[in-house]
Amino acid sequence: MVTVSVTQLPPGEGRSFWISNNEFATIKTTGKDTGGEFALVELVALPEAEPPPHIHHSMDETYCLLEGELDVLDGDRTFTAKAGSVFYIPKGTLHAWRNATTEPARALLLIIPAGFEGVIEEVGTRGTLVCATASPAAHGGGCAEDRRARSEIRHRIPPGSRLVRRRCSLGCLEVAIFSGARQDFCYEI
Repeated sequence: MVTVSVTQLPPGEGRSFWISNNEFATIKTTGKDTGGEFALVELVALPEAEPPPHIHHSMDETYCLLEGELDVLDGDRTFTAKAGSVFYIPKGTLHAWRNATTEPARALLLIIPAGFEGVIEEVGTRGTLVCATASPAAHGGGCAEDRRARSEIRHRIPPGSRLVRRRCSLGCLEVAIFSGARQDFCYEI
């Protein structure tokens, strides 16, 4: 059994990463801090931020929108979340969000169980919110899609599974993980 003690993180602290040129994440707690129970990430979505629709098969996400507004895809419906909103995305749900406004949106993202914060660390480029050039490629980190795929490989493949990288009909890179004949995970990059 893992022993966990009280942790405290002062305001403005945490490990910060640019995930793309308009999505900034600061990891506030990790699975190491919580015995693997959860991770907490502060997310700033600049205008035009829009991760692609995707599904997580092994984790739930809860967003507490502190500032701004996000258009959220939840399966086959969309809704607009405004500051003060909380929305829960259970594992297995096709989802995405988009900042269609001209102002940044800021949210706390609760990830259950912990683990996905490792993907943020590998995909992202260390930085600050005032960084003028946020693109991972601009910081010498290589292609963002390759970094994300490599990170997914290390963090989500169950033992004995195989990885398939393919392009969908629109040309987007997809990473699919198979255990035997069953597809366990698919992430469109």
